[in-house]
Amino acid sequence: MANKQITVIIGNSNFTPEEIIEECSKIIEDVLVGKDQSSTLAECIECIIVDTVGVSISRKIISNSICIVKKFPEEESLQLSLVLLDSLKLNLMSFEEQYTNLCYHTSKIYEARKDFINAAKQLSNIPIDNGQKQYSKHDRLDMYLEIAHLFLEGQQGSQAEVYVNRASGFNLTSMDYKLQVRILSFFNSLIFFISLFPLCLTDELILHTIHKQFHQSHGQICFKIKTLQLKYKICYARILDYRTKFLDAAKRYAQLSLETQVLPEARSKLIRNAVSTS
Repeated sequence: MANKQITVIIGNSNFTPEEIIEECSKIIEDVLVGKDQSSTLAECIECIIVDTVGVSISRKIISNSICIVKKFPEEESLQLSLVLLDSLKLNLMSFEEQYTNLCYHTSKIYEARKDFINAAKQLSNIPIDNGQKQYSKHDRLDMYLEIAHLFLEGQQGSQAEVYVNRASGFNLTSMDYKLQVRILSFFNSLIFFISLFPLCLTDELILHTIHKQFHQSHGQICFKIKTLQLKYKICYARILDYRTKFLDAAKRYAQLSLETQVLPEARSKLIRNAVSTS
């Protein structure tokens, strides 16, 4: 059986680490392509991630296996990736890079299928806040907005709100162009999501005003960051409306009405919304 072969190779002191990696990778490849169906992929991985195997060796074997899995047709690649994820999640600290790689891969497959909720869930499994790898604030914000965007595409407003809240703690004044483009995409999805729920407090005038202002600056290398922040605040106030958190929404509407960039007609609407939700 393939898993027993792996155990024998790993326990053979005559093999160098490079030879162990090469031989075990070949055995797993045979299992993956169906040449050896005596063991499942999960059984083989279980033999590799045990404490008696050096982490540097097991990581390399897992990485080689992931490269093979990614070459399979979409459905097969997805199912094999899910098996690998399930095998690695209990040893996340040792295989965080490989686990993250698989999460990205499976998320992209789900997104291509328009299964946005599962795509978001796969990304949310990445230990961006409590893992060993240190992510920059830009990378973390980028991830939060991508997850929120996917949940919004799947019409899961409450789940999106969790990641909007996390993103709200970041300063948007120094984001690079690529990230600003992603933020714009996120806001467009947020506005579309809000439009699906014609609440009595729907503020089309405000959304239209900010949406238009923001798109006028889209072709520029440097975005008007203040407009970006203003749009974020208005979109978030709309989510609070949707979540029936009226007191919080009223507070944000009142604060927004004091912003100098808001047009007079939009300011009047914000004040009326603040009164209505208080």
